[in-house]
Amino acid sequence: MRAILKEDRIIKIALSGGTEIDNIPADKRSVGLDRLRWTGDKIADIADLPEVWIRQVSGAFEFHAVEVDGSQKVTMTYATDRKNLVMENGVIRVKQANEIADEKKAILKQQERSKLNRLLGPTEDQVEDLYQLVYLLVDHAKTKHKDILDAIDKILDGDKVKKRKEDVKKYKDKMAEIDGT
Repeated sequence: MRAILKEDRIIKIALSGGTEIDNIPADKRSVGLDRLRWTGDKIADIADLPEVWIRQVSGAFEFHAVEVDGSQKVTMTYATDRKNLVMENGVIRVKQANEIADEKKAILKQQERSKLNRLLGPTEDQVEDLYQLVYLLVDHAKTKHKDILDAIDKILDGDKVKKRKEDVKKYKDKMAEIDGT
């Protein structure tokens, strides 16, 4: 069998030209060419390798079965670790379990913040309510009129404020759940 190679990557199977390679093993015929590599003496599925040569090209990671220019050997499993690769200070590595957990927590927290913002309504409405409350408090401090206290009570005891309090409590409970506290 012949194939067009780019380094160790099998780009396509060829009728002529290219490089002579082994036949694709029967158990690998359903695997895409994107995972198959020519090591120089056999076809390898990078998903079966305990160590993979990796390099970063234009922000994406390339996986190789043999060392190629600019690659680093990384101990990993292709199926689970490839989405958890990072490049730090020129070194390619697999993120630690605690890093992955922290990222998931941060995503969950952001989702909860977004949900709370939708529940609380537009910021303009919240600011308007706060301004109204501040003006009434200032007026009360100046005049001590009972009708101003009634207006303040109406704002603070209104359905909108009660709903906001409930939403904020749910948000705080969910954040505590995410944090595991």
